[in-house]
Amino acid sequence: MATIKAASEADVIDAVAAARDKRRTLEIIGGGTRRGFGAQVEADDVLDISGISGIVKYEPEELILKVRAGTKVSEINAVLSEKNQRLGFEPSDWAALYGTTPGITTIGGALSADANGAAAVRFGRARDSLLGYRAVNSFAKAYRAGSDVVKNVTGFDLPKLVCGAMGTLGVLTEVTLRVFPRPQHVWSLAIYDVMAERALNLMREVLASGISPTALTFVPGHDDASSGIATIRIEGSSASIARKREMLRAMVGRGSLTDVPNGDAVLARTSSAAVMAQAEDNVWRVQLPATEAMALIAAWKPKRWLADWGGAALWMLDVESEDAVARHALVAKHGGHARLVRGSDAARQFAFPPMSEQERALSLSVKAAFDSLGLFNPGRMGL
Repeated sequence: MATIKAASEADVIDAVAAARDKRRTLEIIGGGTRRGFGAQVEADDVLDISGISGIVKYEPEELILKVRAGTKVSEINAVLSEKNQRLGFEPSDWAALYGTTPGITTIGGALSADANGAAAVRFGRARDSLLGYRAVNSFAKAYRAGSDVVKNVTGFDLPKLVCGAMGTLGVLTEVTLRVFPRPQHVWSLAIYDVMAERALNLMREVLASGISPTALTFVPGHDDASSGIATIRIEGSSASIARKREMLRAMVGRGSLTDVPNGDAVLARTSSAAVMAQAEDNVWRVQLPATEAMALIAAWKPKRWLADWGGAALWMLDVESEDAVARHALVAKHGGHARLVRGSDAARQFAFPPMSEQERALSLSVKAAFDSLGLFNPGRMGL
C-alpha cells in the first residue's frame, strides 16, 4: 500500500487518474482522526490531502469563507475569532474517542463526517453552512458545485449531498462556508443536580423562547443517571445577556444558575463525547425528535448517555455484545437515526442504518454518478 501526498488539486487529479488507469482504490484522509468511523476501508492506496490547506478567500462583511479542504478546523477557528465570527455548526473533534491527536481534524473531514457540535442547535448543521465546494470525481475531473453566496436556489443542492458522505463521492479540495457573527459577550450557565427529564423539558422550553441559546447539553451523573448537569450557553450584548439570564431564572424556578468557567471547552467535551473516551465500549451518535429522547433512553438502557441540542442529539455508550442492527431498529421506532461512531470491527459493519431496497438502489445510483469505478473509500458506508 502506497501513501500519496497531495499538495494541490492538480496532485489529486493526477493521483485519481493513475488510480483509474491501474484500477487501484483509494482511502482518502485529511487529519486522519476519523478513520475509525464507518466500516473498515479496504483500499489499495492512501490519498493524503492534508497538504491541500490554507484560506483562499475570507470576506467577513459578507460572512463568507473559502478554504482548501485540508485546512485544520483549529486554524479556521483562530482566523474567524479575530473578527468575532464562528463556524455555525461548531465542528466536533472526535480525537479523544479514537485516541488520535486533538486539534488536527480538517474541515473536509468534519464536513464529510457531518460532525456537528453544540452550536448547531442555533445555527444549523454542516449541510446548512456548506455553500459550495470543489472536488475531483472518479473521471479525474475537477468540478465545482454550489455557490459563493448565501442565497442560491438554482440547480441541484450537491453541497448537502457530500455532508456525511464520508468521502465516498469524491475528493473534496475546496469548500465555501457561511460563517456567523459571535458577540463578544458569551455566557455558559449550569443547573446542577437537575432530574434528567426535567432538564430535557426545560431545554426544549428554552429553545422555544426568545433566548436563542447556542448550546443546550445535559450530562447525567456517574452514580445516579436520573439527575445531572444541564448547561446552557447564551450570547449577545450586555443588555441582551442580562435579559436572557432573567428569563432563564424565571424558567428554572427554584433551581439555581451557576456560571461555567471555560464554558466553550466544557461544551466541546460533551458534544464530542470526550467524557466517554476511556470506556472500551461502542459509542453511538443518535439524532431524533427531542420529545422522544427519554423514551429511547429508557428502552435502550445505555451504560452512559449524554444529551446535546436539548435532547435532539444523544451520545450512547453501549456494551459491545449488543446487536447493532437491533439498535438501529429501536432508534427508527422513535423517529430517529443512529450512527456507530466507535466500535469493534464487527460492529462497524453496521455503523449506518440499514437501507431498504429502494434506498440502496438510489444510493448506488448516486455513487455511480460520482464514482463509477468505486475508487473512493470503498466499503466505508456499506456500498
